[in-house]
Amino acid sequence: GKVGMYAFIIVFVLIILLPFVWLLLGSFKSMRELTVLPLHLFPSEWRWDNYAEVFEVQPNFGWYIVNSLLSAGLATILI
Repeated sequence: GKVGMYAFIIVFVLIILLPFVWLLLGSFKSMRELTVLPLHLFPSEWRWDNYAEVFEVQPNFGWYIVNSLLSAGLATILI
């Protein structure tokens, strides 16, 4: 009864969260490691500089984030 229901909920939540975990862990990988087969969940070398690099290559990236958050927030309020 309850054990089966909780097991189903846990499996369901893990399936829902997997793409977000994959995205987050992928942000710490190099481009080569992202495209190599077989795929690995965790990066072999954690590249923290990927986050600094995105702001150097695309100087307006911060504004893009602010714009997206404002659009999502406004749409949420309106709905």
